[in-house]
Amino acid sequence: MPMRKAEAIWISWNREKAAIMVGAGGINAVSGESFVPGELKGEPQSYVTVPRQPWLDGIKSGEGVVRQFVATSKGSGALIEAQICGDDFQGGLQLFVCPPKRTDVQFSLQGHIVASGTSADTSRPLYSSPHELGMEQGLG
Repeated sequence: MPMRKAEAIWISWNREKAAIMVGAGGINAVSGESFVPGELKGEPQSYVTVPRQPWLDGIKSGEGVVRQFVATSKGSGALIEAQICGDDFQGGLQLFVCPPKRTDVQFSLQGHIVASGTSADTSRPLYSSPHELGMEQGLG
């Protein structure tokens, strides 16, 4: 999307539910750390949740400090990644959108329910890994 130099931008979402990661160059706009698409972290939080947060208009640049997204030229040294990493190797905005996981499912191993989002009597959380559920490669 073409933009004029020094033009401000804000991004709004039109999804019902999702976790959205925003990268400005190689920097995560929410956490201020490196942007790794799909690496949803809770601490420090690396994503916004929609619809709870309906827009994003800047990048975290310090504790309690957000700086507005502003268009600039690549190679000028003004990009946030150049200021943090010393080089603006990537530039631009990157988005990673992750829809919510379904919870109306059951996982079973040899006829026994090992995790469920529909059964209240299961002792294993639905979001456990296959390894945590006692499943091995090739079984199912």
